[in-house]
This record gives sequence, structure tokens and C-alpha cells, in this order.
Amino acid sequence: MVDYLWRPMPPENAADFMRSPVLEEWLRASFIDPRGPLFSERHAILDQASIGVLWARPEAKSKGRILAGTAQIMRPPLGAFGWERNIWEWSMAKFFGDDPEEWPDFRLTFWVEAALAADDASWCALAKHELCHCAQKENDYGPMFHKAGPKKGLPVWEVCGHDIEQFNDVVEDFGIDATMGARGFIEASKRGPRIAQAKVALACGTCLAKAT
Repeated sequence: MVDYLWRPMPPENAADFMRSPVLEEWLRASFIDPRGPLFSERHAILDQASIGVLWARPEAKSKGRILAGTAQIMRPPLGAFGWERNIWEWSMAKFFGDDPEEWPDFRLTFWVEAALAADDASWCALAKHELCHCAQKENDYGPMFHKAGPKKGLPVWEVCGHDIEQFNDVVEDFGIDATMGARGFIEASKRGPRIAQAKVALACGTCLAKAT
């Protein structure tokens, strides 16, 4: 049983990269389970997704900013073949087992130092931010589902961008620093944070990767 009052922290002996089933369970129980204290309808669809989580000890940067977290969909890098694909498959097996059918749909990675430095509200805001990147793909006709194969009937997943410059759900739950100009942000910020004030300036590698 998950103790919502206990926030999972990186182990003191964390390797450079380490899977955290405890954090996976806590994120699911806190944000995705309808009974969870931080649940929102946005995350309900993720009940059908598998999510793997890694702690990362090395510092990483993108566009000159230190990354605090990333969200990625689990498929080989575009155009990967030969050794590049072999290395990707090897790393997946190292963290998530030899059976590709058991590999997660999404992988969230959090920087150890960011988790240690963040207060509880800021950490929850970061965790929710990365979960908000995990979504069901849609087209002009609505949500997309696999039409054939072993995943027939299951959602087609994607890593999505922000509502504007931040996710409205994060603003509604944890507040936001000033001057977001979109109507949705204005309305969300007027209502005040649903959960707590949080510093949401931690860098997200998913966002920086999409930035042009």
C-alpha cells in the first residue's frame, strides 16, 4: 500500500542510472489512480499505459540548461539501425527486462540532485509536468487506438507539448510564477493553486527538445 505522505527519494547509493519501481508505484497511486490525492482527469487514460521511471545521477544539459526531468515514449531513435538500435535495445533490457512486450510505453527520468533540492510542492509539480507530456494521440476524429496487432484496441501514445508555456493542470494544482498570457492560464491562476504553491522553473528536457 502506498503511503501518500511519504515522498520517494533517490537512494543514497543510486547508480548513474537506476530504475525506481517505488517511484513508479507512487506516481501511479498519487496522480493516475482516481483515488489518489493528486489525481486529475487528464491522467485517467494513463491507467492503460505502462510507465517506467529512472533516477539519473549525472548532470545533463540541453540548450545550456540543466535538465531536471524528461518524458519519452519508448521506441527506437528515429532512423536507428545496426549498432545504434542494438545499443538502444540493450539499454532497455538492462532496465526493464529481456522481454520487449514488458517494456514500458513511457519512460520518465528525473535528476537525482533536482529531487533532493526541491521542496515537496516543487517536486510534485515537476512529476506532474512530466506526466502531462504522456498522452493518447489524437487525430481529426478523436483519440486514436491501435487497429491491429498485439496492442489492438489499446490507445496510441505520444509525448505531447504544453497547453501553452506550461500545462494548465500544473498551474491549477501548484500555481505559477507571473505573466502567462493565455486565457486558460489566466483563469487557472485566478482560481489559485489547488494543491500548493510551487517553483516550476526546473528545466524539462522534453520541452527543451521540442523548442526551436
